[in-house]
Amino acid sequence: MVCLRIIDFTDPISALEYFRLNGGDRFSLIILDWKMPLMNGLILVTNIRQINKIVKIIMITAYDISCIKILPEYESVRLDQILQKPVRLSAPKEDIKKLLTVWINTMNRKNIDFV
Repeated sequence: MVCLRIIDFTDPISALEYFRLNGGDRFSLIILDWKMPLMNGLILVTNIRQINKIVKIIMITAYDISCIKILPEYESVRLDQILQKPVRLSAPKEDIKKLLTVWINTMNRKNIDFV
């Protein structure tokens, strides 16, 4: 079994600074919201991608996903998943499991037990 460390933040500036200072390549998955104080999710993802191009990123939004997908910067940030609120509790768990399984396989690591 692999242990996962979860770190949460109340604002994107603190999250980005922590990501920069703590080696962005140490992170497997980032889950963030579209609407945050000081910057939206795509701006945060753009900054994260400058540090780490392969980290898995899931964005959650209350907005219409199709409106986000037509923004010019959407394709360049390469989100791994975008989820519409309200999010079913089972959906994120399955999405996270799929993304982390891919990461584990690419890193030649043993399987994770998900609870």
